Amino acid sequence: KTLRFKPSLTMAERALSPAPWLMGPLVLAMLYEPVRLLVTYQIPAKLRYTVGGVGGVGGLMNLGDPSHCSTPAGKAGYYCFYKGYMFGMTPFALVTLGLWIIPSIALAFYSVLTRGKKEQEYEQMSASSIYKWTWGVASFVWFVVPLVYFLGSSFYWTSTCSFLLAISLAAAFPLSWHVSLLPILASSVPARVLGVMEGLRPLQLHKFISKIAFVFAALHGALELVYLLGNHEYVGGFFQLLFSPEGLLYLFGILCLAGFVLQATLSWRKNIRARPWWPYFHRVAAASVAIAATAHWWPFVILLQPASALLACEAALRWCLRTGNNLATSNQLALAFFWGLVSQIIVLLGVWNWREYEMLKVNASVRWAFLYPPLAIVLGFVAAFATSVGCLKAWQKPQSRIATVDSMEEGATDPLLNQ
Repeated sequence: KTLRFKPSLTMAERALSPAPWLMGPLVLAMLYEPVRLLVTYQIPAKLRYTVGGVGGVGGLMNLGDPSHCSTPAGKAGYYCFYKGYMFGMTPFALVTLGLWIIPSIALAFYSVLTRGKKEQEYEQMSASSIYKWTWGVASFVWFVVPLVYFLGSSFYWTSTCSFLLAISLAAAFPLSWHVSLLPILASSVPARVLGVMEGLRPLQLHKFISKIAFVFAALHGALELVYLLGNHEYVGGFFQLLFSPEGLLYLFGILCLAGFVLQATLSWRKNIRARPWWPYFHRVAAASVAIAATAHWWPFVILLQPASALLACEAALRWCLRTGNNLATSNQLALAFFWGLVSQIIVLLGVWNWREYEMLKVNASVRWAFLYPPLAIVLGFVAAFATSVGCLKAWQKPQSRIATVDSMEEGATDPLLNQ
């Protein structure tokens, strides 16, 4: 059965049609920080480090207070690593990872459980306006909740630089969720699995959210630099910090900010967006920013798992179509995405187990700590891509026609071949 849209839907609204699926990750992202803060004050003070840190980075990444490191094992510079609960991960990290991938698993099995008998018809409001308003409310919550928390501390009122630091840290929260969710909107996999005939990506929503992400990136990066420069008596002291082992945190942050500024500057020029090389440049630049962001703020290794698996599956589909293989059903794509996600999680657990072994050594090098998160993302993407390619090639039917969902009109071509 050929899947069609209501005639009233425009091409932009068709591209937005997978957006309702994103409500799951969006709701989880909105609840994360309020629930984490609530749990922080409900558990004994001596256990708060298990969910503590800016955005929970300490609880997610096995980091404790350096002053409490009782032995040299696990102490690396200003960091104090402690042993995880399973595969090098803390209970908080395991719960966060499990909850964060639930919408992806639901997406993967939606097509299988409905046996392909689905016809998507989205109203104009549900496809665009409501989702944009929801994203705006979510961005407000992500920014205001941590800002109120930070301004409740007397430290952030001691000087102008400290006050700007509070705003900078608060801006990092919505920025982190934008970086985690934006890549999902660059993938056509949800559209194909949900039964959208054209298999288009929600590009209009992607552009809308990208503008908001750039605002928070500029706010976070610029105010952080103002704070760092304002707290060093001379510029040379700032550069000494920047190139110290702990300074890698700021160095990768500056690289992320530069990547945002470069892409924003180029994308605002229509003549550049129309160039044939722009999509390829944008993919490479966006991937570079994501990898640098993972080295800058390590919890991205968890938050980017769904997006990485989706883009790996998209790349696998693109590879199969361009090498003469065809995808017959959305069910096969859904299962390919699921097994790609599983292989990626396995790689993450393996890298994190290795990370625990290395970082618990006596006087471990802090430089290595910045390697493991981006390494887990890159290797996980490769594993997900290889797994998805293997699944799609193994399940394809001989002489099957190209199809983005269960059925398309005779003679139709896949949009991926023209992108």
